[in-house]
Amino acid sequence: MAQLPRAARHRTRRLAAILVAIALIGIPWIGSDRVETTTAAVPCFRLVDGRFDAVGPDSTNLNGEWVVVKNACGRTISLGGWRIRDRDGHTYRFPSWLRMANRSAIKVHSGRGSARVGHRFMGRTTPIWNNRSWERAYLVNSAGVRVSTWPRAIVTSVPAPDPAPTPAATPAPTAGPDGGDAWSVPFLSRPTSGAIRRSGNCDGIVIENLTFKDLGPDVEAIHLEGCANVTIRNNDFARVAQAVTVLDSTNVRIEWNRYLDIVGPHARVGKHRANFVQLVRVSRGYIGHNKGRGGDTEDIVSMYESGGTEASPFVIERNHFEGSTWTSTSGSGIALGDGASAWSIARGNTLLNVGQVGMFIAGGTNQRIIDNVIFGEQRTSSNVGLYVWNQSGSPCSGHEVSGNQVSWRRADGASNPAWNAGNCGTVSGWSSNTWNAVLDPASLRVGL
Repeated sequence: MAQLPRAARHRTRRLAAILVAIALIGIPWIGSDRVETTTAAVPCFRLVDGRFDAVGPDSTNLNGEWVVVKNACGRTISLGGWRIRDRDGHTYRFPSWLRMANRSAIKVHSGRGSARVGHRFMGRTTPIWNNRSWERAYLVNSAGVRVSTWPRAIVTSVPAPDPAPTPAATPAPTAGPDGGDAWSVPFLSRPTSGAIRRSGNCDGIVIENLTFKDLGPDVEAIHLEGCANVTIRNNDFARVAQAVTVLDSTNVRIEWNRYLDIVGPHARVGKHRANFVQLVRVSRGYIGHNKGRGGDTEDIVSMYESGGTEASPFVIERNHFEGSTWTSTSGSGIALGDGASAWSIARGNTLLNVGQVGMFIAGGTNQRIIDNVIFGEQRTSSNVGLYVWNQSGSPCSGHEVSGNQVSWRRADGASNPAWNAGNCGTVSGWSSNTWNAVLDPASLRVGL
């Protein structure tokens, strides 16, 4: 018989803790369309400016599209063999003889023209850059390694919000959002950023291709409040108190990020940092294709009063998380329905030793946990692999738990894969799960 979880989660106290303000360390400078990030180590050549949307029709003003490459170092360096490309693979290669003087810059135009000091021309007869929020220019070195991206981190003005994802519109990609391998960039090799905090005036914000590491005790890497159409993508996090916190926002997309050792502290100390992702009152969005391991986490992904709608549910899919040194007696891998919410789906995720609980539904309506792999070894404070239990006091119904493979050992070594408290009505699909699945933990490890 499954054992009742030892400690109630007392989520109301956690909400008050999350909302406590923290001091921001290392805020990047925010311009009209980009952030220049404070960094301790950047390549000499980098993209520092650009215009994807030319004045007037792009097709008749090709040279009004341009990007700028700068030599930020104090010496002349060869740019031979380097290239610029867009997300669709269109490429311009600098000639082998080209050298850039120290602190100089070159503006690279899309169209035709005669090369002169400070200007190069791709020679194209059609536009290369699209004008959407996700467009990027990449600077690739002669060895084929991408070393710089523009816009580098944040876009604060977009032509139109991107639509919220739905299950039918969320395919199973095998590559990153730029069309290449999402993990081909070595972990922690992206430009280093200080903590980023925004409250309001952040609609359409995009934070990508950055490294956040060793920011100091109890410092969140990214903290956003009151934003719409948020994208946090292709970032690396190491030894931060919490990676991503988003409050009171709409349509939040968090994808293709990596983390190592979320350090917390998880203890309820009035700030309560210890998650990879903490959402509070977020409506609609997507958390997918992220991976990470280690640290003293609380919930790796926590959905507090957050979810979607029937037409646009909040999807959490194909994430891969591994725990290591957690000590919390209330932490988990993925937490749905916390504080009551509706229409969230956690599907196709892989969780290894992620907390005292693998995954749960704590209340709300129409939550779905489907086709996940959840494994927990016998550990101190380990409890149950998956549970459904209304802890909110609000209505709790319409949930589905199906197709999951769960193998979980509680602290005394007994098998304890799942528990249904019975206070959320009928949970559909319960009998379709494999509760004592034969799983090899070695095959579930996370590689960064």
